[in-house]
Amino acid sequence: MADPNSPSDVLARQIAQLRQRRERLLVQRAAQMYKLAAVEKEESVLQDINTELKTIHHNLLEKIKRQDAMNEEMRKEIDFWRNKLYEAVFPDDSTEESTSSS
Repeated sequence: MADPNSPSDVLARQIAQLRQRRERLLVQRAAQMYKLAAVEKEESVLQDINTELKTIHHNLLEKIKRQDAMNEEMRKEIDFWRNKLYEAVFPDDSTEESTSSS
């Protein structure tokens, strides 16, 4: 029966342990590479989403500006017609005075 503590047996066990450790490290490295790729992909997706959100934000701001301009034009038109209606219903005092003095 061979001595389990013989230099060749000890060396064989050490080599086997080193191979197992190397395999574990390779698996860990592969897992880290996979995680890194997933993170980079996620960052890329997040950047795409951020770009899309910026575009949407810009478009909404432009739409709001156009809507504000249209609202201002409508306010002016409403004021114009309100004044016209007011003038028709309540003629100004100078018109009344010239009519009553005649």
